[in-house]
Amino acid sequence: MGGKFWVDHGNGRFSDHGNTSRGGFSWLDLYAMGLADAEEVPDMFIVRNLQFDPDPDKDGNYTGEKEIISIDQIVATPGLPVPWGPGTAHSQKVFNAGFVYLLEPGQTPSGDMLALHARYKSKVPGHWAHITGGRSRITTVVPRIAGNRPPRAVGRIEGQPLVLAEGGTAVEVEVRGYFSDPDGDSLIYQASSSEDEVVQAGMSGSMVTIKPGTDGKAIVTVTAKDGRGGLAYLAIEISVEDENPADFTFVPVILNAAGRSKAFFSSEMTLTHRGRHQAILDYTYTAHTGGGSGTVRDYLEPGQQLIVPDAIDFLRERGAPIPGDGKRIGTLRVAFQ
Repeated sequence: MGGKFWVDHGNGRFSDHGNTSRGGFSWLDLYAMGLADAEEVPDMFIVRNLQFDPDPDKDGNYTGEKEIISIDQIVATPGLPVPWGPGTAHSQKVFNAGFVYLLEPGQTPSGDMLALHARYKSKVPGHWAHITGGRSRITTVVPRIAGNRPPRAVGRIEGQPLVLAEGGTAVEVEVRGYFSDPDGDSLIYQASSSEDEVVQAGMSGSMVTIKPGTDGKAIVTVTAKDGRGGLAYLAIEISVEDENPADFTFVPVILNAAGRSKAFFSSEMTLTHRGRHQAILDYTYTAHTGGGSGTVRDYLEPGQQLIVPDAIDFLRERGAPIPGDGKRIGTLRVAFQ
């Protein structure tokens, strides 16, 4: 039923200690469910004319009028005896819960979501026993079609994740040997990708075709159906990588130097990352004047833009051995992957 847990501090002052459901069902909940008898339900109280009245010198942030309520008052109905309800001797105490995983038409379940679904289902019986004080239990057994035993996945494809080149040639994987049906039913296979931009998956018989797209990671889920409602799933981890991941840009001159008439020159640098994964940046500074050649590394997150007002200071802060003063002029190569 929920509600708030209220504490009476006396002198008409009360405090709210959160939701009652945190510790399980209340005695009134258990009575209504037929899991507790009327004589087990202790008296409770309601607060009338509740007003928010915080006072640092007093306990409780609310004032009101306390009224004791008994179970007899709650269930008292003309013509009905007390206790009302099924009573603990005749109430249902064992329940079975079903869990439904909804998909859009044409989609197939993903391995990650099925694993999450299974973990949640496994925790329900223990949680139910806790919130009912051990007076009831719940099962999560999935009913099966009478007379049919579903197929099951057998083993795991070795060498995962399968590493493919970005935009490269499609690969084929035979999956028949990774499924078994205890009834000997012929199996029908389907395949889907968790990230269509990364890989596209298709089936021909029991052969799954995996075509790499852009760099990234994805899971190809193969579903085996026995035609009588039985299903089994096999997940294939895929990593698509750029065969030539490092690219670079070249800045012919960066400097930090004083000029004539008290003029001062420095080089501003702007980097924008529009990719989907973290970028690794290697800065190679080659000194022309002032010394301090070297390479340092930095990272740029997806969607991040970095504006550097002084490229020389930026490199020094990341460990480049460039002197801290004097005329410093050189070239910069930025390799990124």
